Amino acid sequence: RLLSVIFGIGSIYILYIIGRRFSFLTALLSSAFFAVSFLHVKYSQLFLPFSGMIFFSLLSVYFAIKFLDDSDYEKDALLSTVCSVFSASMSYIG
Repeated sequence: RLLSVIFGIGSIYILYIIGRRFSFLTALLSSAFFAVSFLHVKYSQLFLPFSGMIFFSLLSVYFAIKFLDDSDYEKDALLSTVCSVFSASMSYIG
């Protein structure tokens, strides 16, 4: 269960970083609403692959936004793809 909690806390932090690329208020509100979201709290308490899927999906979105802003770095596109594959492989229904 500790791994699900770590993925859940990491998801809140990654969402804050994504929102910070837009504005401080966006980052604060999005991470606050996500932190008290019923399903996010429930999936972070249980040992289910959904918290890992959300974490890697958000990480993939972060690297994709970073790649689109700074298109000089192909590393970000590769990291986005790797995180997407990890997210898809976390569960058979994902």
